[in-house]
Amino acid sequence: MRWHSFAQALADAGVERPWRELRLLAEHVTGIPYIDVLLTAPCLSDEQWDVLKTLVERRIKREPLAKILGKASFWTHEFISTQDTLDPRPESELFVEAVLASRPDTSAPMTFLDIGTGTGCLLLSCLSEYTNATGVGVDISPLALDVAIRNSAKLGLLPRAHFQLSNWCQNVDQTFDVILCNPPYVAENDKVSPNGNLDPETLYDPPVALFAGRDGLAAYREIFATLRKNVYPNGGTHPPSTIFVEIGMGQHDVVCQIANQYGFVLTRSIFDYQKIPRILELNITK
Repeated sequence: MRWHSFAQALADAGVERPWRELRLLAEHVTGIPYIDVLLTAPCLSDEQWDVLKTLVERRIKREPLAKILGKASFWTHEFISTQDTLDPRPESELFVEAVLASRPDTSAPMTFLDIGTGTGCLLLSCLSEYTNATGVGVDISPLALDVAIRNSAKLGLLPRAHFQLSNWCQNVDQTFDVILCNPPYVAENDKVSPNGNLDPETLYDPPVALFAGRDGLAAYREIFATLRKNVYPNGGTHPPSTIFVEIGMGQHDVVCQIANQYGFVLTRSIFDYQKIPRILELNITK
């Protein structure tokens, strides 16, 4: 009966897939593989039931599953995720798809810059696809960088990934073939849904990774204002850099305008699975 009562409590709290999440929590508590939990409800000790109950109560409060488990799946890997990082989100996998479409030669010795790297999931996922590539991930949070370094070590990518403390690109002087950026883009006055644009889970992410001024556009202004020094120009001996930037709903045109002010032009808009513009692919004009 406890299985059903836990699942019902999760459903009542608004968790979309309560049984799946309950089984993942049970896997975390018992060490029994998810598929075995799926096929048969395992017998738990009293201590394990108590631990599972505590985790279910955290999820009922809409603490994200990734924060509870300390990990999240992204692209083809599992990443450590903590209270100091933005949880990897499925829609951000579009970054990797977009890069692969733009740069199909996965053996090329490319260089990547990941601005606001967080867990490092964007940079490390790209490096796992481009086996001769190297990259730099920057973040303003030392604690986030620690998580990214741990993920890099976990995936065996430390020799090709370097992580650096920086406020956007302020401390970065190199030029890169591909630049990735998933900045904060939520307006500071946005509230929890249904009255605003945020789900309750989102508020467990660090505010510095979410909010960007009154209009949600402050980070774009700061990034594009300083990005030219990190970009290979058009018309040079080296192929021009490609920039990929994630945007929020309704921000497509205004972010393009900000980019244009600093000499960057849209080459492609990538839509998410709800047909919302989610990634901008840009080049420098000259």
